[in-house]
Amino acid sequence: MIENLFQKSKPTFISIQGENFVIGEKKVQVIDGFIHDLQPLRKFFFTGKLLCYSYDDTTGKDGKYCAFCRNQFRCQKRIRLMILVINLEKEPQPAFLEINQFSFENFEQLISQIDPKDLPNTLLRIKIVNDHKDRKVIEFQFT
Repeated sequence: MIENLFQKSKPTFISIQGENFVIGEKKVQVIDGFIHDLQPLRKFFFTGKLLCYSYDDTTGKDGKYCAFCRNQFRCQKRIRLMILVINLEKEPQPAFLEINQFSFENFEQLISQIDPKDLPNTLLRIKIVNDHKDRKVIEFQFT
């Protein structure tokens, strides 16, 4: 019973399916919310399995320094955005969205227009678009 009290605020991971974001059981084309924090990540996949990861972009799960890792060039660089999603339920929902390198430029444009300390108080609209090379990228807009 007591554990159930703590499960209510557990963040959900946001995935992408086609042109939609998938948050839990819901599919949406846009996310309206506030980015409360971000974290650089590295993930190394081999034949579809996650073999190594780094939550600080410095050391991997086994304690090895990323700078000395032979597979460093194969790692996928990502940024995990911690978002308070407001367009799903009556109550805001905490969620994680990981953006890949194709979306970094769009995120850089966003944070160049705002003081990073104001980001948690700035309502954003986040959506999936195709870039000039027809790759899916995440776009950020002020609302």
